[in-house]
Amino acid sequence: LTMHAGDCILLIIAILLPPLAVLLKVGCNCQFCLSLILTILCWIPGILHAWWVVCSAPEETRYVVLTNDQHHHHHHGHH
Repeated sequence: LTMHAGDCILLIIAILLPPLAVLLKVGCNCQFCLSLILTILCWIPGILHAWWVVCSAPEETRYVVLTNDQHHHHHHGHH
């Protein structure tokens, strides 16, 4: 697992708002939806899941929201 400085910030965000950390990390995908459900059901699993996503996301999916590069511009209708 490779860690970056940005991940440390995301791990802190994950404690406060797990789905937000997942959203910033990998964008609005199934991981985000799962994080949202876990957080609503019980806060701790949501935090643990967000940590797992932040730590395990492959390089090419890192910071899809923050880097804003051309490959990840598929917006979903619902927000």
